[in-house]
Amino acid sequence: MMKRNEGFTLIELILSISIGTLITGAVLSVLLFGMRVNLKTTANVQQVNATNMLTQIVQSVAEEQEITVSYDHRTIENAQGFKLSFNGTSILLNGSVFMEDVSDFKAELSDDKKLLTITLKVNDKEYIAKTYCRLNQGGTADES
Repeated sequence: MMKRNEGFTLIELILSISIGTLITGAVLSVLLFGMRVNLKTTANVQQVNATNMLTQIVQSVAEEQEITVSYDHRTIENAQGFKLSFNGTSILLNGSVFMEDVSDFKAELSDDKKLLTITLKVNDKEYIAKTYCRLNQGGTADES
């Protein structure tokens, strides 16, 4: 009479669990590596975007004349209608959203009203740019 063997032996069971654990570990390692690369890439892209926006702000302001900075240092304006303002989360250019997800924005004119310093904070990183204001022929840039 022949004996029927149904089921798995203990060695087969341990071997299959070990192989499954190795495969799962390899897949998780690749997944975690991909997530780390994604986080670093996202941070780099955000930094580049913030730098580009700050550069655009500085270029826009540098072309303007008769620049004034508000008392709270959150708005830059000129006599020709240029207005750059911070509303708590976004920077607005003449009322339209210019940059979103901004933590802080500050503009300061030097005592001689020639050097404008712009500080931009995005995702807990601070970016600072300085530009000399282009003055009109007889006037000066005033801080109000």
